[in-house]
Amino acid sequence: MVSKQEIECQDSVTEDLTRYVRYKRRLRKGSKVQLLNNGREGFPAMLQAIQEAESFIHIGSYIWRGDDVGWRFAETLCKKSRQGVIVRAVYDAVGCFDVDPLIFETMEVEGVQVVEYRPLKPWRPRWGLLRRNHRKILVVDNKVAFVGGLNLSMQHESKENGGENWRDAHVRFEGPAVNDLNRLFLNVWEKGKHTRRRLPRRPVVAAVQPANQSVSILSSNRFQRDIRTSYLHAIRQAHKSIWISNAYFVPDLRIRKALYQAAKRGADIRIILPSVSDIKMVAWAVRHLYGRLIKNGVRLFEWQGSMLHCKTAVIDDVWSTVGSSNLDHLSLRSNLEVNILVLDRTFGREVKDNFEKDLENCREFTLRDWQERSWWQRLRSWFFYGLRWIL
Repeated sequence: MVSKQEIECQDSVTEDLTRYVRYKRRLRKGSKVQLLNNGREGFPAMLQAIQEAESFIHIGSYIWRGDDVGWRFAETLCKKSRQGVIVRAVYDAVGCFDVDPLIFETMEVEGVQVVEYRPLKPWRPRWGLLRRNHRKILVVDNKVAFVGGLNLSMQHESKENGGENWRDAHVRFEGPAVNDLNRLFLNVWEKGKHTRRRLPRRPVVAAVQPANQSVSILSSNRFQRDIRTSYLHAIRQAHKSIWISNAYFVPDLRIRKALYQAAKRGADIRIILPSVSDIKMVAWAVRHLYGRLIKNGVRLFEWQGSMLHCKTAVIDDVWSTVGSSNLDHLSLRSNLEVNILVLDRTFGREVKDNFEKDLENCREFTLRDWQERSWWQRLRSWFFYGLRWIL
């Protein structure tokens, strides 16, 4: 029999953890979460879930290449569609602007219901290059779901399989939050289909036993900024450590000030950034901030080698997030994004362990490095930082 003192202790621990969470009512208890590193772990897990589908598959990707990875997923989805499984897919028009449409046409012929998000058609009202669907979502039978930074592209595949081996993170999870992610997907899919008939939202999934992790689905668009608000709240609660790994890191003033205040409280703040970026203008822009960040107690590390595409963070070993959202203007204020928030010490330590392993492949950028920049590097960073609102 559990004593009164044990119950009070458990309650105090739970309350201590939830102080890191801005939207407490959205926390879903009884979840099971698995961290997946790179395409080496992420792609096989996703394909296995698709192959085991019995009712429906909902999948969305910002980039869906017509390469080996893209076709591997497309062919598996087509096979499940032929077996009678309902398959709905969403891809972004800008993310896939240079992709051969054959891959999507093939899926449609096989019965996959495909939606192109915000097509690039200037003659249509309210079209535009911005406000993209940057989410990476997979929901299977409302029982298992995936979210993270992996696009369906050989860029994320391992070198052994002919890919570029980008460093990234994805999450597989089960439990009540799966339904929250499914609703996000359906909201976008229905708008893309221009239908007024709303598809039935599945009942909330029962908690997975004996899982005990608490998670929350965070989303962002131009009207809703839950990811940014959640980051700010957790950073302001931090007293021990804030470790962030982010591909496109151009934080606004409020986030920077929150980091500076946390450093003054004694928090160990470390940020891993790519040394070589696929979007060079963003890398040049963030370097304009390096000096301010370092002077205010933020340690910066640049990933060496392949592109770092992660969007992860762990605060005080308790609050963790993995998803599609970068810490820049487009992700936090414009694009459709989705992250999973995990409030769990075990998962937090796992994210932190991965961070420490990544540090072994990083070089710390010091204040001296920043001061020794050439005049051309200074001018370039200043110029592109001024364009941060559209990068």
